[in-house]
Amino acid sequence: MPPQHGQHQNTGQPQHDPNAMDVDRNQTQRPPLKCFKCNGLGHMAKDCQRQLDVRGMTYDQMAEYFEEIKAAAKDHEELTKKKDFLNAAQ
Repeated sequence: MPPQHGQHQNTGQPQHDPNAMDVDRNQTQRPPLKCFKCNGLGHMAKDCQRQLDVRGMTYDQMAEYFEEIKAAAKDHEELTKKKDFLNAAQ
């Protein structure tokens, strides 16, 4: 019986096309989505829910804004620690 199309003559195994693209391989190597509106990860600009739009900012303005955000988060963390300490002391 002659081999069917796509099978080796002796083994009956399907042939592997050397020119075929391995589309599944690239799925795990793709970095997370990055929003070009707020510079956040995990979403695209069209789905961004923040009011901030870094596209109109200069580099210095962006750096200053993100420093302020970091400082506010640090202040909030310190306040939370103080409240927890005061509640534990009572």
